[in-house]
Amino acid sequence: MAFKKQNGFTIVELMIAISVFSFAIMLVMIGVMQIGRLYQQGVTKTRLITLSREIQSRVSQDYQYSGDYIDTGAVSGYSTLCIGSTRYMYIIGGDLMIDKLTGTMDCNSSPSANAQKPLPTNSKVITFNFSPQLGMSNIYQLSTRFVVGDADLFEILPNANPYENSCKSEAGREFCAVVSLDSVIARKVK
Repeated sequence: MAFKKQNGFTIVELMIAISVFSFAIMLVMIGVMQIGRLYQQGVTKTRLITLSREIQSRVSQDYQYSGDYIDTGAVSGYSTLCIGSTRYMYIIGGDLMIDKLTGTMDCNSSPSANAQKPLPTNSKVITFNFSPQLGMSNIYQLSTRFVVGDADLFEILPNANPYENSCKSEAGREFCAVVSLDSVIARKVK
């Protein structure tokens, strides 16, 4: 009895083909995960930039059209900046709240129940400085710096606030972002 030669793959050939195919799929999945991570980083940073610009714009408008009331103080561990009827409460390395002063409230009164927290979760205020320009009346500089991410995601220098530095660039780490904005603001209304 003669055996006919059958065309087909041997088990070894099939195992090699499956190994190569699995390796190719693994490379594609790693690429897709990296693209997703980069996309999420871009979305997070864009959102933080947008919120930073909105806060800068809001402070600018409050100052430009507020009249003469500018006050600073502290309440419940927060530093405060009051411009007109708006109060900005912030903790360096912590949160930012925006509140409206009503009735008998002043810059040092407790926050109202309607205080807004405009920053996303895991975001912190590093700089919120509203200071007059030297030698110029009614012109102020607003410097803000916001970060998003955990403290261990930032390069840390000895004796420094961990958020003062840039993000670590290690592959595979969660994302952090640092956004700094400076504005010079002149009063429009007296």
